[in-house]
Amino acid sequence: MALSASTTPPTLGLFGACFESSGLQRIDDQHYRILTLADTLHVAMTGGNAQPIMGAFLDRLEAALLRHLSTEEEIMDVLNYPARAGHMREHDHARRVIERLQRAFREGSMPIAYDTMEFLRRWLRPHLRGPDREHAVFLRAHRRDLVDRRERWKSGTILQPHRTQS
Repeated sequence: MALSASTTPPTLGLFGACFESSGLQRIDDQHYRILTLADTLHVAMTGGNAQPIMGAFLDRLEAALLRHLSTEEEIMDVLNYPARAGHMREHDHARRVIERLQRAFREGSMPIAYDTMEFLRRWLRPHLRGPDREHAVFLRAHRRDLVDRRERWKSGTILQPHRTQS
């Protein structure tokens, strides 16, 4: 897990103001990927071309989001992040919404592009500006611990912690 030096990604559109470096390149790359997807949908909707791309778009968004949520959760576990329970509730909500959007698309729901954009506006933006920003502050304060623990796992000198349900 490479550390990032407060990198700024290439310019993002509508969702660009949501980007803030976490201090971990892997998380920053994942955030950038999700924000880029959100901007892709916005551009397609503005041009009236969203419906034809929705199947592939939802698949990509789901994959990127689930990968990212798992990454964050792993890091929260490793560092015993004190706000993990609340952060996990937000992640669980996002998972449920993505599942609902995928199901609605498969069933032929027409306003799926609008519903997806509303999810991104109402969940992604506040999540990045709230819980993820707080998590980033914690990460920057504890990133040495994270690197040390990862190195010790690789060498076999400590076991990975068991994931607990919150």
